[in-house]
Amino acid sequence: MMTEQPPIAHESLGAGADVGMGQGLRAPGRAVYEALVQPGMDLADIALCEEAGRQRDRLDQLQKIISGDEATWATIVESSGGTLTLRIDSAVAEARQSLTVFRQLIGSIKARWTDAYITADADVLDGFGEVAYADGPPGT
Repeated sequence: MMTEQPPIAHESLGAGADVGMGQGLRAPGRAVYEALVQPGMDLADIALCEEAGRQRDRLDQLQKIISGDEATWATIVESSGGTLTLRIDSAVAEARQSLTVFRQLIGSIKARWTDAYITADADVLDGFGEVAYADGPPGT
């Protein structure tokens, strides 16, 4: 019985190879995705990288909620035209849980890397925090 090998990203695509995944990520999530994807990864590993990018974007959204960014709060419009503000009190707990998931995803992805991508003097995620609010700081 022959087992089929999973499809892989083409070696020539390099780091940040996009094989049709990673669509819809904002700048912070895209930066994480591109930093994690390595040539030769199979699509399952690339999907983990994509999920890590989504998780990063969720963390940014939760941070905006926690910091009180008015545009991020949910609003309910009354039939009389008044606007009510709905406070989401569990945002801090959700952010804490999301950060744990994010760390686990990064650890799982890095554990799958070949030795070629693991060096003592390089961290492919170094600097991705600089794009945390690439779409503008909270409240803008």
